[in-house]
Amino acid sequence: MQTFHWIFLQCIAGCYKKLGKTEECEKHIAEAYHLISVVRKDFEEKKDYYIEPFYEHLGKYDLAEYIK
Repeated sequence: MQTFHWIFLQCIAGCYKKLGKTEECEKHIAEAYHLISVVRKDFEEKKDYYIEPFYEHLGKYDLAEYIK
């Protein structure tokens, strides 16, 4: 269920980007990252594993410039 939520937040961020609302876009990306990082108890140990699909979806929603 959490996966759906962070993906949806990224989708919303992509919409805000298209509307030129950078602040809202970045806010939703930050919320998505926060969600993925807190729901997985082993996030720090397996960060590369969890962050790969996160970044993949950023690219999918034309948010590649936010991939760190």
